[in-house]
Amino acid sequence: LYDRQTSIEAEFEEKIIISPNPTSSIVNLSLDCSVEKTSYTITNQSGQIVGERTVPMSSNQLQIDFSPFPSGVYFLTIRCGGELKTYKVVREG
Repeated sequence: LYDRQTSIEAEFEEKIIISPNPTSSIVNLSLDCSVEKTSYTITNQSGQIVGERTVPMSSNQLQIDFSPFPSGVYFLTIRCGGELKTYKVVREG
């Protein structure tokens, strides 16, 4: 039986903390992702990919530098195993 209340998707979503948001440079991510590597993609409001990376998950912490990007709204898509979640990150000037 499939239990909607305890799906992997719900567990993954609840265990990601992104701060500070809005940011002027570094965004800290705290995620409970039990895979060796995770990847992320950053897209701008036009849907263009402005950054992507695959990183080893030696700890549950990730830092992403948004300082090279101009001020605006970005979408951060995180892959944990087979799950994808997208979050809005605001880059302040």
